[in-house]
Amino acid sequence: MASKVVYAQGRKPAAPAKTGKKPRNRIAPLTEDQFQTRVMQTAKAYGWMVVHFRKAMRQSGKYSTPVQGDNGSPDLLLARGGVVLWAELKSDTGRLSPEQKEWRDAIGDGCWRLWRPRDWDTLVLPELAGGRVRAVVS
Repeated sequence: MASKVVYAQGRKPAAPAKTGKKPRNRIAPLTEDQFQTRVMQTAKAYGWMVVHFRKAMRQSGKYSTPVQGDNGSPDLLLARGGVVLWAELKSDTGRLSPEQKEWRDAIGDGCWRLWRPRDWDTLVLPELAGGRVRAVVS
């Protein structure tokens, strides 16, 4: 005996529109904040010390980072076994600001990283796990 299908609110869901296109992966891309959390948790799991300076709301209602110095500093400072990395985290489509480019140039390729969610398997995870992987600087 076949079982009866019961739909929410008693209605069958609408069929997807036929566009002639192949179905796309429906997983939403990581936001920069979600990616940052993932990087920080993974870094800690691999023995890195890691710090991020969070923005705070001022009495005026505006957000600022309560740190003195130049604007545009990288999102994360990581250190392990004498190795120090400055990591700028961006969404897959995010762009560096002029100030962030100044920091990149001042720190240099040896310690500065630009990491994006799409680079997780090829750049981020291998470097955090121990192997040194070089990224293309953009």
